[in-house]
Amino acid sequence: MPPISPEMLLAGPRGRRLLLEFARSSEQQLRDPEDRAFGVAEFWASYRMAPKASRGSLFGDSTEPTPTVLPADVAHVLSETPLLEPTEENLRPALADAAAHARYWQEPEGTDILAATVELNEPLHRIAEHLAAGPTVRQWLEPVQLDDQHVVHWDGEESPTVRPDVPQMLEGARQQTLEDEVRWNSRRYTSITSNFSADWWSFPHVSGHALLTSTGTFSDGSPSGLWWVEDAFDWDTASTYRLEFPDGADELRLLEISGPQVWAELCARYPLEVTYQKRHDWYRATGRDGRWVIPDWRQVARDYDGVHLTTACYLQAAGEPIAVPWASASMEPRGAKTATAEFASIIAGWNPDQTYWFSAQPTISGNALRWWMDDHAAWHREESR
Repeated sequence: MPPISPEMLLAGPRGRRLLLEFARSSEQQLRDPEDRAFGVAEFWASYRMAPKASRGSLFGDSTEPTPTVLPADVAHVLSETPLLEPTEENLRPALADAAAHARYWQEPEGTDILAATVELNEPLHRIAEHLAAGPTVRQWLEPVQLDDQHVVHWDGEESPTVRPDVPQMLEGARQQTLEDEVRWNSRRYTSITSNFSADWWSFPHVSGHALLTSTGTFSDGSPSGLWWVEDAFDWDTASTYRLEFPDGADELRLLEISGPQVWAELCARYPLEVTYQKRHDWYRATGRDGRWVIPDWRQVARDYDGVHLTTACYLQAAGEPIAVPWASASMEPRGAKTATAEFASIIAGWNPDQTYWFSAQPTISGNALRWWMDDHAAWHREESR
């Protein structure tokens, strides 16, 4: 397996946010509070760059002018920030923060805007090289491991179930998406900046039901699905179950989304246009105004038993517009006869290392493990409480 490259970690907004969060955590652990220049500079620069509607309230005297900190100032102190060893223990919370701050229904946070500036490219590249040299990050390229798949059940949520009717459920979801596209078509002449919002995700979704998903585990036995969650609620307790597979599971047809090009090919092969229902949300998230597609998951499920998003691909591509070549006459760009970049898609709402299962072959172990989260946002087995 080829090593992960620094450029992969720098390519997407979630990867760049990981690098900043790792630097922030490193400074907090390796420097005294009065010497944490990066954290202070990053806070003020991010605050000034954030959209006004999403700025939080400041404590203290609000009449005091906020410091003027530019990206170049942040780059300078970031280049001198000491870094922790890129171990699983140090990287896990940094990626958790990067995923938790993903948002595809409104403008990026100031921190994400700051991380994308030209001034921060060089100091972030230093951090990316540091992480890529470690063994933990290399594991983020790995495909799904069938002998290490675990399901997370959040307290209060629907219990995980292996459903035999997933194809029918996905067909119903497909029809609903088509109807929504017709309904949202009535707003096609509204300004792209209008405050409309609809379903912003692109993972396999069935209204009212949770499809079976799983992730691998860390060295302490905790599934990554406990830690790395987009758009999470304030869960602090959960149960996890092991997925088991019958003999012959090696013949399962698994699709590995290992890079943005795989996602683009998936959308081109199984296109489902969602332009009108996604345009306002995804414009706010990316600044792109154009036609959008997602994979037609009902069609995908006819050819595959499951689909897995590698952690590396998540960091490289989640939240970033991915150009999609049109794949059928019905999807031809308007007024064009040759392939163009008019179509695009977004990996949105996925978690790192997440697998969605369309097949009824997996079974859920009846032996649940209970977990609880402490004040430092770390998960522990309940018997150790």
